[in-house]
Amino acid sequence: MKLHSQLCLCQHDHQGIARIFIENIEKFADMYITFCSSFPKSLEKLEDLHHTDPYKSALSQCQSELGHIFPVEEYLHRAVQRFLKYPLLFKDMTKKLSNLEGYDIVREALDKLSITAVKINSVKRVQELQAHELLGWKGGDLKNMGDLLLEDSFKVTGSKDPRYLFLFNDGLLFTKKKESEGIFNFKNLVAMNCVTLKEQVDNDFLKWTIFGKGSESYTLLSKDAGQKDRWTRELKRCIVYSTPGLTDTAKEQLLSKLPSLKNDVEHISSIWKRGAKKNKKLTKTI
Repeated sequence: MKLHSQLCLCQHDHQGIARIFIENIEKFADMYITFCSSFPKSLEKLEDLHHTDPYKSALSQCQSELGHIFPVEEYLHRAVQRFLKYPLLFKDMTKKLSNLEGYDIVREALDKLSITAVKINSVKRVQELQAHELLGWKGGDLKNMGDLLLEDSFKVTGSKDPRYLFLFNDGLLFTKKKESEGIFNFKNLVAMNCVTLKEQVDNDFLKWTIFGKGSESYTLLSKDAGQKDRWTRELKRCIVYSTPGLTDTAKEQLLSKLPSLKNDVEHISSIWKRGAKKNKKLTKTI
């Protein structure tokens, strides 16, 4: 309600609206990520209530009195979808404000909202993997490996089919994707505290190697320079964070030499667009 009141006071003041979103972005992130994390359990609970009196009758009565044609479950979906519309609104504003006063702060709000949208989609993505997309995985809750940072397909030396990789803070997941079914067969997990990199192999800039524990190694062929750059940068960051014995100061000094993926707004926006399209399809099927 406080946020709503603040926005009402700004009316058509685009700089004021942008400032409010910037000031509240961390609260937004915490609230929506918590909401997404609890989403599957919320749906299960609602399903139980729909078959339990007196809750079944009460839910039906409320829906009837409010004139809502959709069930409660859809409104839970819409809460997440609403946040993912904010970057679109601010992107529209940046187009209209190009080279005008207020552009910089609106652009800052857009960047922060886009990054938060990626985090929200990351939480949802991990839930989908855990629930029904990842087969053969027996390593427990994927959330224990931290945030899902990147995912993409690579040709891997020695493997007939491409491997689909999921990079988490604490581990790199190798899978084989079944395109027709939209599922992934688990192949291997490399712990990040065991990883080292060789950034070029056989004089081929796009070919690089990940070394794991002992003699374990994987030589990957990237699709293009951009894909290789994103993955090697983020892998280096994960390696630094996972290195035992390094002080926080030493880690920050090492990380300061790497361009931050979190500030790579063009890449962040491309991920967000894919997530937005997926949510749009979901809305149509509900």
